Amino acid sequence: RLHECATVIAGQFDDVVPSDVDTLLTLPGIGAYTARAVACFAFQQRVPVVDTNVRRVVTRVVHGREEAAPSARDLTDVAALLPENDDAPRFSVALMEFGATVCTARAPRCAGCPLSVCAWRSRGYPASATPARRPQRYAGTDRQARGRLLDVLRGKDSPVTRAELDVAWLADTAQRDRALDSLLVDGLVEQTDDGRYALAGEGNP
Repeated sequence: RLHECATVIAGQFDDVVPSDVDTLLTLPGIGAYTARAVACFAFQQRVPVVDTNVRRVVTRVVHGREEAAPSARDLTDVAALLPENDDAPRFSVALMEFGATVCTARAPRCAGCPLSVCAWRSRGYPASATPARRPQRYAGTDRQARGRLLDVLRGKDSPVTRAELDVAWLADTAQRDRALDSLLVDGLVEQTDDGRYALAGEGNP
């Protein structure tokens, strides 16, 4: 998607990355978070940027709850906190860092918190009423299979045979075939004229 996005920028925007959120959202692979992050951090615009850390800080400090699921009002909540001047992008960075280093998910450093007002603290740190999210499984997924195949190709100076790829994922042959097909479709891997496989751009001379 990065290559596709770059191609669109080159062809439709004369090699200049768009600066406004609405246009950025039309680019391949650019979602709501990335569009606002580019507008805010690359172009210094007063645009709310919401990641997990920012959402947690606002949920605790403003709403007095431990955690909250993504909500349609997240952008409105953060926009209301942004300074009405050129400091807005720097404030957004600070908000992210604050959530990552002080107001953390598992062990918040409330004793060293620099904020004088926090709704969660004033309410006695009530625990979240929502069950904890299960961590996303990676072992055994198609993503892991794709990674194993790419590891083989990265470790070779020349294209490899199908047999060399097959031994990288023996657990599920159908999954391995699916992973290889998806890498070919995504343009990350290419097949050479003699039937071997290589990273894109490293195959046929």
